[in-house]
Order: sequence, then C-alpha cells, then structure tokens
Amino acid sequence: MSRTTYQFAGVELDCASRDIRAGEQREEVSPRVFELLELLARHHNRIVSKEELAAALWPDRAVTDAAISQAVRKARASLEKLGVDPSVIRNRPGHGYRLETDVVVTTGPAENGEWKKHPFRIGAIVAVLGGILVTAANISDVLSWFLPDDSVQMLEETQSALRSTDAKVEELVELMRDQAARSGLGLDPQAETTIRDALTTLAQSADARKSKALDLLAAGNVAEAAESIESVAQELDMASDQSIDAAAASWREAGVIYYTSDINKAVSSFESAYRLRPTGDNALHLAYAYLRASRLDEALLLFEKVAQSATLSDDRASALRGMGTAYKVKGDYVTARTHLAQALTALEGTDNLRQRGLVLLQVGAIDRAQGKNDAARQNFETVANYAKSIEDVHLLAEALNNLGIILSVTGQFDEAIDALNQSYEIYVARHDLAGQANALGNLGASALSEGDETRAETYLLQSVEIGERLGWQRSIVFDLINLGGIAGRRQQYDVADEQLQRALDIARSAQLDEITPIILANLGENTGFQGNFDEACRLWREALLPLEKAEHAAADIVSGWIDEHRCD
Repeated sequence: MSRTTYQFAGVELDCASRDIRAGEQREEVSPRVFELLELLARHHNRIVSKEELAAALWPDRAVTDAAISQAVRKARASLEKLGVDPSVIRNRPGHGYRLETDVVVTTGPAENGEWKKHPFRIGAIVAVLGGILVTAANISDVLSWFLPDDSVQMLEETQSALRSTDAKVEELVELMRDQAARSGLGLDPQAETTIRDALTTLAQSADARKSKALDLLAAGNVAEAAESIESVAQELDMASDQSIDAAAASWREAGVIYYTSDINKAVSSFESAYRLRPTGDNALHLAYAYLRASRLDEALLLFEKVAQSATLSDDRASALRGMGTAYKVKGDYVTARTHLAQALTALEGTDNLRQRGLVLLQVGAIDRAQGKNDAARQNFETVANYAKSIEDVHLLAEALNNLGIILSVTGQFDEAIDALNQSYEIYVARHDLAGQANALGNLGASALSEGDETRAETYLLQSVEIGERLGWQRSIVFDLINLGGIAGRRQQYDVADEQLQRALDIARSAQLDEITPIILANLGENTGFQGNFDEACRLWREALLPLEKAEHAAADIVSGWIDEHRCD
C-alpha cells in the first residue's frame, strides 16, 4: 500500500495517519475538515467547485452553502493554529475554492508495511457515524410532576389521592367499624378513639414527610426526597390493608424520583407499587425501570402484558413504544420499527403530542443508526416543535439532545454544542442526573468527532461518574467506547484495550446487543494498530454480521476494512 503526503505553506498533510503537522506541532481536525484539505491539495492546480466539495464531503446528502463555508472556516482556523496564513484557501465567488500555494506530493510505503490507519480511528466510529451514541434515555411515562418546579402539582396530586387527613381517617375508621360489625364484634368507643388517634398520627406523619420531601426536591436534594417518600411507603405498606392504595402511590412516587438518580432503587420501589397494586400504570413504570436497568426480558414481558390488556390508547402506545425501544437495544431494528409504528397507530386520533414525541425519538434513533440522518433530523425537529407547543421542557431537552447528535454527525459542531448545552442546562435545572449523563456523553462524543480530545475526555469522565452513580450500564458503555477512542488516538493501546474490553463485558452481560458489534469493530482496529492483523480481521468479521442484519451505517465501514486488509 502507498502512503501519500501533501506539503504546502510549511505544513504536511499525511493521508495515512490523517495528521496535519508543522514541524513538531500537530493539529487534530475532524474527518470532514481533513478530507476538505486533502481534496484542495490534490486539486491544487484548479478551482474545486462547491458541488465537488459537497459530493465528496457529504455523499448522498443535500447541503447548503453555509455548511460548506463552515467547513472551510474550520480548515482555515486549523491551518492558522499551525502558523499558516488562512487566506491560502481562497474563495472564488460563484466558482468554489482553491489552495493558492505550491503543493509537493510525496508517495511512499504505508506505515508497518501493510497497516493503514483509518479516518475514523478507534472509537470515532461512534462519534462520526452517530448511530450508536447514547440515545434518548428510554424515558418512561413517568409522572411529570416529579420535577422540582412542578412540586406544587405533585403535592396537589398526592393530597388528592390521600384526601384530607380527617376525611381519610374517618373513612378508615368507618371501614373498620363495618368489618367489626359484620364479624359480630363491634368497636367500643375507647377502642375506636385509640384506632382513630393512631391512624391520625400515621396520616399526619405521612403528609408532613411528603411535604418535607417536596421541599427537598425543590432544593435539588433528590436523594433525600426519594428516601423520605420511601420511608412513608414502607410504613403505610406495613400499617394496614386499608392503606394499600396510599402505600402503592407512595412507592410509585419514590420510584419516579429515584428514576433519575438511582435506577436500582427505582426498580425496587416500582416493584413494591406493582406488588401492592398490579395495575397497568404501575406495570408501565416498572417495565421502563427494567428497561433502564437493562433487564430487557423482564421489561418485554410487562410491556406485552399491558399492550394486550390496555383499554386506553395512551397505555397501549406506551407499552408498544417500550417494546420497540427494548428490541432496538437488542439490535433488532426490524421488530423495533414494527412496534413503534404500532404505537403511532394507537395514537391516531388523539392529541397526546408528548407520547407521540417519545415514539418519534426512538424512530429517529434507529434512523440515525442506519445512516438516515435527514429522516432522523426531521423526526427530532418534529419532537422539538411538539415540546414547544405543549411547553414540555423535558421533552424539549430530549429533542435537543438528539438534534445535537445529528448536527455533530454532519459536521455542524458549533450548532451541535449549542443544542447539547441547552439540553444539559435543562437537565441540571431539573436535577435529572440521567439526562445530565446523556448530554455530557454526547458532548464528549461530539468533541471527539471534532478532534478535541481534552474536552472530550473531560465530558466523558463526568458522564461515566454519573452513570456509575445511577447504575446505568448503557450510558457507561457508550462513554467507555469513546474513552477508548481517545486512548487509541494517543497510541495508548493498552488503555484503549482495557476500556473497550470493559465496555464489551458490560454490553454482553446487560444484553446490549445493539452496541456489542460496534465495540468489536473498535477492538479490531485497536488490535490492528498493534500489529495483530489476524485478530483484527476476526473481530471485524464477528462485528459485521449483526451490523448487516440491522442495516447499520457502520456495516459498510467494517466491510471496507475487511476488504482493504484482505481478511480471509
């Protein structure tokens, strides 16, 4: 294999390593910026039209002049950092761009005699393709009032469910009196007073602690708020058969708050609510918690049960959406699309834009994974419009998070960072740790795609820390893939292997079949860089079949690597 370099204006463009160097100084650039510079250098003796640039840099996609201009600005900025006058890239209005300097082309053998470094490098397949970045966080139909600025509504719904202390206690005493009468025993006045006093104390204690929990939640202390409501649920659970509904409601409230801070405790809380009252609503909460905890088979069983028995279109749609999301995580995009389409059908004739938006987030995530970026962007923009029309800031954050990924994939990094930062700020304001991990992970992937390893590493380590606190394996896996990519770029191959192997172990144990082949592809590239070509080929072949089955955009890249290195 040959290795081509272009030298101009004191810099060297190395097409094998994808490096731009000026002496000892090296500049990291995004794949699109490198390809733009390479194209201009290769055709330095003429003007390269905007149509040529668009076809080369954005194949099979219509782009605006603004996108081309932005790529040129980034290329000029990279050259300027290396001490090159950025005006060497000259705009010829109405025609295109030309590299206005002498260019020396050198062709020689590739490094290692046979191994060619790829434009994606380790881990960047995640950031550049965007197909398997952290998706919308599989948010369930959790009650929106768990968020701090809706604490008044939460209080109203809680008090509505429990009614006033006096009325609630009187109803319980009346029930006990009737039960005693039916048994032929009756309640004497002293016993009834004792029972009423005990129930009043319990009810007042529960209400007081729930109010305190709301104050804690409003102050951003999510963990203590959840623990406070959990203690209420435990006491009500043990107190009397008559407190079952109140206990189930309290368990559900605790689970809703834990959902964004500790997924294992959320699962436990929702299991308790479902144990006491196995309703469709409680089943959906538990199923989505199972989904977040990567207990996919248990989630699917509950979703299917609700889908078959639901009388409300919204409940059926939510269950079908959950099934579609679970199959997406399993890497079965065909079945996932079927269930998501059924969810949209169930919502026909309804005005539930929030539920429709949540379905479209998953449809868009599959579009993105399969390289259908225009379709994905359209879905995410539709969700953003839904969110604005119903003033749902949480849904808006999810839409912006996913739009940020698409913008990063298409090289619009400034816009991507703006969208991702907007979503992150919403999650911070609403004390949503899961959302924060999601946005930070995507900011890291975007920075890695742009070539800023330091910024990428900062974001990704923050995301890993939150993911570990949440017990959210899927989020951790994505971050480890990209951290492995950073180590690979720094030629720290042992570190990259360690990160990727850890990601693979988690993905396999958590049934994250959608992600597993991506990790294998990255492990293969890292192995190849270390000279073990047979093992690299084996890993790529293992990754290729599930990628092809899912029609994943990464399949063509991995297939190209196999062909390029003549894997048997």
